[in-house]
Amino acid sequence: SRRRPPQKQLNFCKKIVNHVDGTVPAETVCFESCKSCDECYENKKSKCVVNIKKDGTASIKNCKWLAKKKNRESICAKTESYGSVMAAKYVCPKTCQIPSCALTKETNAKSTDESAARLG
Repeated sequence: SRRRPPQKQLNFCKKIVNHVDGTVPAETVCFESCKSCDECYENKKSKCVVNIKKDGTASIKNCKWLAKKKNRESICAKTESYGSVMAAKYVCPKTCQIPSCALTKETNAKSTDESAARLG
């Protein structure tokens, strides 16, 4: 079988994120091809569990949806998975501001200042 060009692989990884009939998205198993091996990897389209309902089913949304929620801290504090869909804190670490992944404005400003100093 022919291998996809790297950019097409990345596009595939970013777009195809559904968990269907026991299969998982490529980004959760093809870490090298999808460039998703970093613990801070986040795809705004990736699906995560935001709540387990009383009937035992899950409310599943994506990182883009979560980023817009005012109550995301409480959603990000949960650890329950549903089938192969993991909790938001694991799927959306930047949105959930996991300490090792969150970038503060200070960090961004410092990096920008250092880059500008190097450029002269």
